[in-house]
Amino acid sequence: MLQTEKPPQTDWLIKAVQRMFKPVARLLVGRMACPVAVDLLKEAYIEEATRQLIKQEGRKRATKSALALRTGLDTRVIAGLEALPRSQRITPADLCPEAAVLHAWSTEKAFVEKGTGEPRVLNVYGRKGTFQNLIMRYAGRNVTCPTVLASLTAGGNVELIGEDQVRMLSPHYISTTPFEQSAIEAGSLAFDRMGQNVTHNFRVDSPDSAWPQEARLARRLSDANSEALRRKIDALLSTQADAVEAELKAAPVADGQDDGKTAGVGWFYWEESGSKD
Repeated sequence: MLQTEKPPQTDWLIKAVQRMFKPVARLLVGRMACPVAVDLLKEAYIEEATRQLIKQEGRKRATKSALALRTGLDTRVIAGLEALPRSQRITPADLCPEAAVLHAWSTEKAFVEKGTGEPRVLNVYGRKGTFQNLIMRYAGRNVTCPTVLASLTAGGNVELIGEDQVRMLSPHYISTTPFEQSAIEAGSLAFDRMGQNVTHNFRVDSPDSAWPQEARLARRLSDANSEALRRKIDALLSTQADAVEAELKAAPVADGQDDGKTAGVGWFYWEESGSKD
């Protein structure tokens, strides 16, 4: 009787990917709609598959058939993503339903004053030219007026007039503070650099070729001492950072301006509650 091999277990890979996606989701929920994030992920898949086919396999070009095989995307999807630049595919109004509602409210004839072009004061409920109509068209029929109204009110974009009308205060939906923006931008660089480390290490043939990757942790720590611990770790990392920076500055530099590599080291502190999210 023909013996067939058991299919490889992929649960570990699915769990690992989910673990990587969760912090990204924490950053994006409420700031970027899932379809937009998926569109950017598809674009990243195509870029990486193209890089692998051309640089690693030495192909002259990456055909759509080869890209489809590598990414699992339909060739029509690939063609569509390649045909339009990101700025034409994704606009600020596309980032989330709230942004789409505000954009339509401030630009469409049905929702602006004829003489001034300013956003009209809208009735909350009704079939045409109302806030409810905007929600149904740009946030979806399963999203309710009170949900969107609460979000835009909290963000300072709209205000209620009595119980039946709503006025726009600002057409620009900004779901992050300047501090949050800086943290997200710095975090995205950390994700990218750590991703390069992980990718390199699973491709090398021996531990001797692996890039340094260290992590230490302690369990069941008292919440009362968290602040003191963070201060001590911060001081320790600052001392190490100065020493590493001195080594990097002392390293030989390539002759040509475009030659050589960029190298760096990163540190980060983290903690989580006893029960994982």
